[in-house]
Amino acid sequence: MENITLIIISIATLLNAVLAIYNFVSKIRNGSKNVIDKKFQIALSPLEQKIDKIDENQCRNFLVDFLADIENGVEKDEVQIKRAYEVYEHYTNDLHKNSYIHDKWEKLMK
Repeated sequence: MENITLIIISIATLLNAVLAIYNFVSKIRNGSKNVIDKKFQIALSPLEQKIDKIDENQCRNFLVDFLADIENGVEKDEVQIKRAYEVYEHYTNDLHKNSYIHDKWEKLMK
């Protein structure tokens, strides 16, 4: 799981670097549209989709494990619970997911 997290961070860092270079080039061109704009849009779209899917799967895996532990009576400390709430909020608010995890969360975390 740590390896996947490192991969996500590396991809996000690379993406940020590419976007920074792209923004720099865009400012130099004074906002004129050309072939570079279209190529970046085409190249980033599938990459962004893959990153979002990895993010979604990581959140889902973490939440399923966390909720299974809660259901089985495994004690969680305050930091683990806060982190679970952060991941759950990201899963529902940022990724706009509402699934069986939502139902289980509502049942167990009240």
